[in-house]
Amino acid sequence: MMYDVELVKVEPLNDKIISFSFQKPPGFHYIAGQFIELILFHKEPDDRGIKRWFTLSSSPSEELLTITTKFSTQNSSSLKSALWLLNIGQTVKLTDAMGDFVLPKNNLRPLLMVAGGIGITPVHSMLRWTVSQNEKRTIDVMYGVHSENEIVFEKEIRSAANLEIVVSDPVNWRGKTGILNSPMVFPSIKKEHLVYLSGPETMIEQLFYDLKLAGVPPENLVTDFFPGYKEI
Repeated sequence: MMYDVELVKVEPLNDKIISFSFQKPPGFHYIAGQFIELILFHKEPDDRGIKRWFTLSSSPSEELLTITTKFSTQNSSSLKSALWLLNIGQTVKLTDAMGDFVLPKNNLRPLLMVAGGIGITPVHSMLRWTVSQNEKRTIDVMYGVHSENEIVFEKEIRSAANLEIVVSDPVNWRGKTGILNSPMVFPSIKKEHLVYLSGPETMIEQLFYDLKLAGVPPENLVTDFFPGYKEI
């Protein structure tokens, strides 16, 4: 189903990442971690067109539908540029939510969530949902970014999970540094873990391959990737 939704809030999280919140249409339902397709008609669309997939970074318990996306001054699509210029009160179209990158029904299963860059958005959605429902899940999050000023949602994530942030190109960062890859992730995986992998497409493909090769059963790996984003 297609919905017309009104932009009601724009929140820059840093100089590259912005959250856009829209009115939730009557009857719109989704599961934390799912994504929608957004359609934005604009002048002179490039070859990437007028449609784009976005994870809902908000929780289903919230009144607004929120997407959070990263902008590049060099290679952002015409759609993202038009989204950037959207005014409060203007509308876009979006579809019903879809996707199976969601929490397991068994809330006793311990989870390890590995997120690279903007791949933190479905993790944020799921963790916000657990807090709103007062769920007591055991969740560890490994979150990799390029620089410390790209970190978003830190406070919200720490309220629901054990968080470890890894910065690949630090400036004044005093925490863990390096590339969030399989040698860094594998020692944190326990036999009972269900492992969620979310981030740039090539990163997730490599993590899935390496972790499976290292002995993690494929059924214990849940993946979600973001096409078009460079590595962290």
